[in-house]
Amino acid sequence: MAATVLADPILYEHASDDTTKNGLGHVPGLLSSSVAGNYDQVPQITLVYDYSTKAAGMLQKDRVLMVDAGPDWQHQLFRIDNIDTEWTSEGRNITVIATHIGGDLFGDVTTADVSLANSNPTQTWADFFGKLAEPLPITMTSSITDVAIVSWPLESIQSAQDVMFGRDNHNPSFTSLYNAEWWFDNYSFTLEHHVGRDTGIVIKYGHHMTGLHNTDNIEGIYTAVRPFSKYTPGQNGGKGDDSNIHQVTGIGLIQYAGNGGLPMYDSPWDGHDILATKLTNGTRFKVYSYADTGTALGHTWYNLGGKQWVDGNYLSFEKGKTSLVNTNAVGNTAVGIGTVGYNLDNTESKQIIETLDGVLTVQYVGHGKVAIWDSPFAPHSTTGEYLANGNAYRAYKKATDANGHVWYNLGGNQWIDGQYVSLEKGRDYAASKTRGIGTIKYDGKGGVAVYREPTYDGAMTGRYLKNGTQWQIYGTASNGSTTWYNLGGDQWVDSQYITFEHPTDVEPPDTSDDTSTDDQKTPSIAWSYDKPGGWNTKVHEYHSGNQVHIFGQGNAGGTTWYNIGTNEWILADDLTFDGDTDVDPSGAADDMGEQVAQITVTLPEKYIAVPMPNGQQYEHQHIETFDASEYGVTNDDDLRAITKAFISDNQIGQPKVSMTIDYIDDGHFDYLKNVRLYDRVTVFIPDLNINITAEVTATVYDTLLQRNTTVTIGTRPQTITDDLDHWRDQATKDLADSNANNSQKIDDIDLAWHKAIDQTNKDVADGQERTTEQQTEWETEFKQSIDEDINNYKQTIADQVAEVNKLNSIIKYNDNEIDFYNGSGTQVGEMGAGGLVYYDASGNPTTVVSADGKVIASSIAGNLLTGTTIHGAEIDGGAVKALDYFSATSDYGTTVISGEWGLSTDSGINIGSGTHSEFHGAVIFDSTTNFNALSEFANGIKVDGGGSAYISFDNGCYLYSGAGDTIAIHDGHGSHTL
Repeated sequence: MAATVLADPILYEHASDDTTKNGLGHVPGLLSSSVAGNYDQVPQITLVYDYSTKAAGMLQKDRVLMVDAGPDWQHQLFRIDNIDTEWTSEGRNITVIATHIGGDLFGDVTTADVSLANSNPTQTWADFFGKLAEPLPITMTSSITDVAIVSWPLESIQSAQDVMFGRDNHNPSFTSLYNAEWWFDNYSFTLEHHVGRDTGIVIKYGHHMTGLHNTDNIEGIYTAVRPFSKYTPGQNGGKGDDSNIHQVTGIGLIQYAGNGGLPMYDSPWDGHDILATKLTNGTRFKVYSYADTGTALGHTWYNLGGKQWVDGNYLSFEKGKTSLVNTNAVGNTAVGIGTVGYNLDNTESKQIIETLDGVLTVQYVGHGKVAIWDSPFAPHSTTGEYLANGNAYRAYKKATDANGHVWYNLGGNQWIDGQYVSLEKGRDYAASKTRGIGTIKYDGKGGVAVYREPTYDGAMTGRYLKNGTQWQIYGTASNGSTTWYNLGGDQWVDSQYITFEHPTDVEPPDTSDDTSTDDQKTPSIAWSYDKPGGWNTKVHEYHSGNQVHIFGQGNAGGTTWYNIGTNEWILADDLTFDGDTDVDPSGAADDMGEQVAQITVTLPEKYIAVPMPNGQQYEHQHIETFDASEYGVTNDDDLRAITKAFISDNQIGQPKVSMTIDYIDDGHFDYLKNVRLYDRVTVFIPDLNINITAEVTATVYDTLLQRNTTVTIGTRPQTITDDLDHWRDQATKDLADSNANNSQKIDDIDLAWHKAIDQTNKDVADGQERTTEQQTEWETEFKQSIDEDINNYKQTIADQVAEVNKLNSIIKYNDNEIDFYNGSGTQVGEMGAGGLVYYDASGNPTTVVSADGKVIASSIAGNLLTGTTIHGAEIDGGAVKALDYFSATSDYGTTVISGEWGLSTDSGINIGSGTHSEFHGAVIFDSTTNFNALSEFANGIKVDGGGSAYISFDNGCYLYSGAGDTIAIHDGHGSHTL
């Protein structure tokens, strides 16, 4: 059983393993371990290990680590997402990033819409969890009794994470619907209004905070609001009469994305009463008449029989079994279908993230280290981690922001500014995918070496490619000035040894320049907004190829915008209409350029001041402007009321506390060592003389030290409230309550309408039956295709297994030693810590290459030995050849043997007695030479004239050249001329 304090993680194969046991054990060599927790996110742990074969073998993706991850947060499980082995100045390390297993849910999706009315969190979870595609062993508890209307269409949930977190009611989630926070205890989830603890801690803002970031008080805080509203008399009001109602015949489709269904009213005029019945999105109804003059909100309204009217903005005549006769009399807005285009000229499209495979080196000459950021795009912030100059890291992505600035991703949410990295060092490279076919061209002996990485600093695979062989190319990489080609997997070859001259060769396209041309289709992003104009609130992100329906047209800032849904507008320039299913906008578009007299409503007091939290007033106001025109305000009382709702919604005047303390050991912040994410503290702001309740919004917890090393404290992320919508809809709700108690005001649906619904339902049922038949046929075809693919995959795996089994028979691992065998099962070699050994057929070692660099062999054969020192060697027989000369040097002189000059020495030649030596060719003696035994000179002896050279004898006589052509002899009787 693991110790109570689990600082060093235990490794498990699966999250379902018995964690009361030690699983796969501790991974050796742990250097550091820190858990990063952030508000409304699943925690992550980052671990660094000293590299070892055992550690590398144990650490595998998808395995699970258990560790004490924070104060009162013991034995938490983290699933390994990323493993990176890298060299640093201190040595070789393994960096592991793992995500809390609560994040397992985020890879799941729902299989049906989640649509609930008046549902508390427990009920919502039960419905949502029951519709997940993959069941998970997760339990959820909540004491919240608040209820909400939940509408999560299937198509809007890209992953379960979309509905878990978020503070925007335009895209509601558990946290925004119930104003709550999540806490994860492995697979046990808790949702409460506050999951943190009331710590009772009071922090004086800015006091003793050496590591304080974002110290702001009232700068950037609005302290008052100046509202206004513009309206056009008669545009929204003026109750019409029956003479403005026109007869039509058709069937319309309800298109309403709001909660609870589309409301109906008893007339199309202002002052109408809401009916109790609401219409479901996607249902069809017969239409009898419409009104578009003097109507409520200035909209076109359609009559569904009797006193039942709906807003035409939510009725479509363009889909399925819908129709409308005499549409030219309706005067509706433009309709069509468009597709988001490519190569769009906007900020979002210029922010590009692309996949990268490479190694880069930190290059920074300033003080300190280079910061890591959580995103390449603004607004972003540093993570609190820093990288030292000269360290190499693997890069997984490359990002370019709107200004063309480059960033590199080091794994997870870790980004480094491109100006502080190098791709020119020996081990650096950047790879990209490409395809081609090339032929090896190599004039040297052997073949072209294959490397595991695109750098000569990397390891070789041991494989060599012969000249003239042809290979598939799967990628390219640059390493300084060298280009490399990838031949599949970890196989790289220098591009200088590959040509594309063979008829079947295909040269890969040049990927060194990623700039787009007019002929290239660069994927882009287009945002929709709640009103025409890019300065308004963003609603939804669309990508190139996404198709949208157009329901109207408008102008803003001199540009054309299309209405693509309720309170959703997209720039016309972002859409194209070239696709087969695209429909160019048509119909009578509103004339947005018409000049109409408007009335502006303002407050007599000019603005509404927001009191400070302690009830005082600011000396000078920082005033924000609020345009309330969209709410149809026509008097100052309503303007005042809606402005107060605006202040409440946006928390105007509330100081935003944000501070990070990363120096906790100085004694002033010891109490922060054991706070948890979501814990509440009080921040005293001396400048304002107020206390602000704040929460711990981020922590970095060192599992080895068992305490926090960094704590971020801030105001709770704001949930966008709906006070403005409540204000706008309050009159409607009051009417709904009144009419619910006075059902006599609601007329029965007339017979004609019933007939239309019956016929429509029958048509829909017929269509569904045919759709079911088509679905069955498609499923059969799909299953056949899948079966075929599975069988092919099985055969591929079987072939690969056979190859692996064959390899296992000739290579065997034994402790720290690898043994090699031939096809007959006889051992031919071994490799281990001591070096490399080869055996002959009898099992005797023939050659040894030791770990200290020695070579022991019965013979060494080769074309060239360079830079080799031979000690104590004996050359027995054969010929020793030298390219230029042999040279021997000692303290007594130098002797040289060369092909051109023969034997030359400045220390004499000694020939032992009883031996026989022969010299063919001239022998030159520049100094005294002694012959102590019988010597024969086949071609005579040549002596220089003038007496300077002579032949002496051991009895004291000598022979020398005399004057002219004479010879002289000197003996005991003197010199004699012959």
